[in-house]
Amino acid sequence: MGAYKRKIKVSGKTSSELYNKISTELDKFLLKAQIGKCEVSNEPAHKRISAKGSMFSATIHCKEGEVEMDVNLSFLAAGFRGKIDESIDRWLAKTFGTLT
Repeated sequence: MGAYKRKIKVSGKTSSELYNKISTELDKFLLKAQIGKCEVSNEPAHKRISAKGSMFSATIHCKEGEVEMDVNLSFLAAGFRGKIDESIDRWLAKTFGTLT
């Protein structure tokens, strides 16, 4: 699997704002991404969301003004990392406004 970490700055948003929005919208994002059936689990106390499907696994940790992602992509999905990251960036920009 292709593993990588990524930090995305989302200025002016608290960890709670980020967590609440991402945790409620992640299922819609994954459905739109057409990556098959995924399991999503939420850890509100730690502001962490985990998602796992046949093509990937990811942990999203919401911090003050930042979203940190730990991602493992399958061999087939690894070739699409750039497109996956672009989709994530577009969704975050649309959802939270301008990213820094």
